[in-house]
Amino acid sequence: VTNITRDASVLGVAGVVGRAGGNASFCVAVNRYEALDIKVLGAASIAHFVLGGAIYLAVANFWDGEDARVLSPLLRYTPQTRAVALVAEVPTRGARQWEPIALDGGAEPEFLAVANVFGESVVYHVRRNQSGIQALAPSAAITRPAAVTALKSFAMDGGVSLAVASFSSPSQLYQLGAPLNGTHSVFAGAVAQHDPALLRWEPAV
Repeated sequence: VTNITRDASVLGVAGVVGRAGGNASFCVAVNRYEALDIKVLGAASIAHFVLGGAIYLAVANFWDGEDARVLSPLLRYTPQTRAVALVAEVPTRGARQWEPIALDGGAEPEFLAVANVFGESVVYHVRRNQSGIQALAPSAAITRPAAVTALKSFAMDGGVSLAVASFSSPSQLYQLGAPLNGTHSVFAGAVAQHDPALLRWEPAV
């Protein structure tokens, strides 16, 4: 990942996944004068997005060299102060990728989805306050397919869809419902029942 802003770029470490030990680091270079090292564990990828003017880095830690059940961090980087802060640590199992998901054509994500190879992949709701992201709250588990290796969100039919690619199973397409009332949501123009007060991802027909 490069060219996050004019003042910063992120350089990923190649060949981390599958290497014994699994300990690696990535570097946030500021104006080519200063670098900050942050420990990651067998990182498969790093996704970046901007929310409220702040740069966030979602690190997908695949394993620690022994176990795929690790924590994957969400970090906040502030170019003005050259500070990197830990926002949250999310339990993952062989994470391959984070995917920011924006609604209604917006540029700022309201959900973050993580692709887990060895467990259920999860869609998290981004809870924010005036200072930025406050927490990541689980919104829905992607129970199928298993062994998810990649995610891609996109707008389709007036709604938001999430393509889920699997290493061992047929890929799946999901849609996010827009709440209609306390019991139903609208999925790409079709009304379907959902869990009360919860945006729910469900397979597209």
